Amino acid sequence: NWKDSLSLIEQTLRKALNFGFTESELARVKKDFLSELDNPVKGVSTRNSHDLARKIIWSLNTDRVFMSPEQKKELFASIIDSTTLENVHGEFKEIWPSDDRLLLVTGNAKLADMNTDPETQILDAYFHSRSLAVSRPIKKSSVIFPYLPEPEKEGQIIRTKKIPDLGIVQVDFKNSVRLNLKKTDFKANQVIVNLAFGRGKSCEPLNMPGLAILTANVFNESGLGALKRDEIERALSGKNTYVSFRVDEDRFLLRGETVTHEVPLLFELIYAHFVDPGFRKEAHERSLKLFRQKYTALSSSINGAMELSGLRFLAGGDSRFGLPDYNNFNKLTLDDVKSWITRSIGNDDLEVSVVGDFDIESTIKLTAKYFGSLSLKPIINEQKEKRLPVFPDGQSKTISASTKIQKGLIVVAYPTEDLWDIRRTRRLSVLSAIISERLREQIREKLGAAYSTFAFNRPSRVFPGYGVLQARVYIDPEEADVLIKKVKKISSDLVEDGLTQDELHRAVAPSLTSIKDMLRKNNYWLDTVLTGSVKYPQQIDWSRTINKDYASITQEEVSNIAKKYLDNHQAATIIVKPDTP
Repeated sequence: NWKDSLSLIEQTLRKALNFGFTESELARVKKDFLSELDNPVKGVSTRNSHDLARKIIWSLNTDRVFMSPEQKKELFASIIDSTTLENVHGEFKEIWPSDDRLLLVTGNAKLADMNTDPETQILDAYFHSRSLAVSRPIKKSSVIFPYLPEPEKEGQIIRTKKIPDLGIVQVDFKNSVRLNLKKTDFKANQVIVNLAFGRGKSCEPLNMPGLAILTANVFNESGLGALKRDEIERALSGKNTYVSFRVDEDRFLLRGETVTHEVPLLFELIYAHFVDPGFRKEAHERSLKLFRQKYTALSSSINGAMELSGLRFLAGGDSRFGLPDYNNFNKLTLDDVKSWITRSIGNDDLEVSVVGDFDIESTIKLTAKYFGSLSLKPIINEQKEKRLPVFPDGQSKTISASTKIQKGLIVVAYPTEDLWDIRRTRRLSVLSAIISERLREQIREKLGAAYSTFAFNRPSRVFPGYGVLQARVYIDPEEADVLIKKVKKISSDLVEDGLTQDELHRAVAPSLTSIKDMLRKNNYWLDTVLTGSVKYPQQIDWSRTINKDYASITQEEVSNIAKKYLDNHQAATIIVKPDTP
């Protein structure tokens, strides 16, 4: 579509030069810029020291004056306020003073016309676009949000539990909604919220591979029942409140982020997405087109080929892993999306979790009004998918990628376990770090035979007994077989001889440092501790034990984990290589 894209750019530019902009466009941009100046002022007390250091050094190196958020606001706010349409249009025309243009078309654009050289094709497309008339921009009407009436009654609280040592508050409502709260001082003026429900990708139908991916795209692209996505953006201009939808392995999730004084707006926005989602035909069509483009891009890269085929291979062909074949994906309809997600919306497994710089009492009242008041239906005779992913013990797979870049990937994978024995999961994580270090030392540094190396363990939250430890090595494709043997030798050495105390220290010490930082991050408490804790209350206690448990890991424990799981007879191998010699 390079011709259409070039025409769109040319005509949009020419329209701006000829007619300028509208009052609503200017007002929206002003609000956004003023908000960008205001929010850092409110968050100044918890700025990241690493970011500050980088900015100060950059300012010194470029002869710039380093300014505080207050100074930036004082300097620029008045300029933004006083800017007019005439100012903006005049400045824009000065930036583009003549008809001289540089046209650049890159990538895999189809320009191989035997009768016309590429330069002529590009110029012809450009001048054809120039010959078409452009019209004055249309003034868009104002958009009103919220448009839904507020619930008349607040939900009844039946239980409130405080966990003082962690600063967590749990509130249960009569309609089965759970609210988890943790007020923090980690980042001033930041509030993040998760609304979780359903079972997510784990309940994707066997005959509809890719439905979870399509549902997330359609939901986000559609906006709300009464407002399209771009109308929501216009209605929220100057605000710092965002909501997105995603499908996790074990749940559906509406994720929101806002600033302290916009918490009521965030609850209104999440509530609107939950009770009045939009399922639009154009969003479905656009999602299919976007996936086709993504599929084309992935199939022409080593990492993409692994995502398309490798992940599913490691799950025994389970369609809930990796990405589906495009021909099957393209058959999924808007009705498929709507019927699948609406089966979970409105069930009584709703959980709201809030972390950050907010007022606890007012947030409880907001939850009571918007979610505690919902009439939710009990989940009766829920049909759970009985199928489980199966690791391909001892099997091998070769995958070709449509790329001319002579770079390959080998994966040596071992079956492990699910997430829920947290001591085991943590020790498998340490084992992965030790394997990563040996890969670096023995393959990348000593042999000089790899572009990059790493290992990781991925335990499942939802599939009992399923987890995979992967060692990945990016290589010259001709060295695949030799390096697979080398990776397996590293594993067998760990099984036979165990690890050294020095290796354990070098694996655990960075983990302890990252844990210290992690415990001061809102995202950790929201996503790892609070969200899902109504089903898995053990997550709360994990935050208490994580630092002490990692510090207590012994050489013998990790050596025993290696003996149990690094069985080369069970190992599955994948070779990803370019399909051109």
